[in-house]
Amino acid sequence: MVARASNEKVASLQYLRGVAALMVVLFHAGALIGSDNYHGNQAIGSLTSGLNIGVDLFFVLSGFVISVPLFLGRTVPSPREFLVNRALRIYPLVALTALIFTASSTILSGKPFADNIDVLLSSALLVPYPKDPVPIVLWTLRQEMLFYLLFAVVLVSRRTGLIMIVGWATSSFLIGSSHWLWGIFFHPNNIQFAMGIGTCFVCSRISISSALASVAFALSGALLLVYALFWNEHTSVGMFNWGVGSAGILSSIVVGTAYFSSLLLGRSLLLLGKASFSIYLIHYFFISAVNKVLFGFRHFLPDVVSLVILFVLAVIGGVIFFLLFEKPLERVRKGLMLRPKLTCAGQTT
Repeated sequence: MVARASNEKVASLQYLRGVAALMVVLFHAGALIGSDNYHGNQAIGSLTSGLNIGVDLFFVLSGFVISVPLFLGRTVPSPREFLVNRALRIYPLVALTALIFTASSTILSGKPFADNIDVLLSSALLVPYPKDPVPIVLWTLRQEMLFYLLFAVVLVSRRTGLIMIVGWATSSFLIGSSHWLWGIFFHPNNIQFAMGIGTCFVCSRISISSALASVAFALSGALLLVYALFWNEHTSVGMFNWGVGSAGILSSIVVGTAYFSSLLLGRSLLLLGKASFSIYLIHYFFISAVNKVLFGFRHFLPDVVSLVILFVLAVIGGVIFFLLFEKPLERVRKGLMLRPKLTCAGQTT
């Protein structure tokens, strides 16, 4: 029996977004605590090092969510509508984040703002550039924009576009390059976009008829994720394993939603899921700022307490950023995307 994922199952991905965001925040907080430049607690740094799989989970989630219209009976947008929608969703918040980080860096360093204008522009526009974007997490959004351009081809010709994405993912797995430009176009994480698409296809054709089967499916996904956590290697094989783990846990969430919804943590985690983009973008600003304060109390505060403080304040800061900036920008975006449709509707009456 072919089963279509319900709106409830797709909506449950918000919880997984929240979990992924929390993993990334804890990873970066632990990295600072473990850094020799600060607290130097390598035990905490090692303990949290595997949590960067949250990034891989975001990649797989992106491939899944973007391909929902193809496999789950939703309205398929036109290529133009898709690209405009994605641009309005991402660029305003990315540009604001890049400006905040660049301005704060300029103030702290005392260098002229003009010295950082090239990095600011390349970061805000998410274009390939030899220097790292600011903040560094924007490298993942740069990969997303490449994926969106290829996915637009899928909306023109499904077969041609999917072949191109599979070819791109395969090339990213096989091609290793030290050159910065080739390293962007064929980054190993690109594999995980294709895994997300494949996961969406599989989930659209799976029907779970018993709670026992759902539990077994979820445990399989959890085991894959645990396996991936211990494969802490930034290679094509490592990216593949992390992608498989992420796809497994994603599948279990989507397919088993009807049986696990009561176990979810409710509105708090749902809010974190909705705010996950903001948390992901801005968390390092708060981690860095708070850590500079905590470092002065390092002889009085246990490192574990510092880790918890960094984590909690970074998440709270991300939620505030979401409420102040992302949420209003989202209302504007939705209004802009609806306006042409309303105009066309008015012309037909």
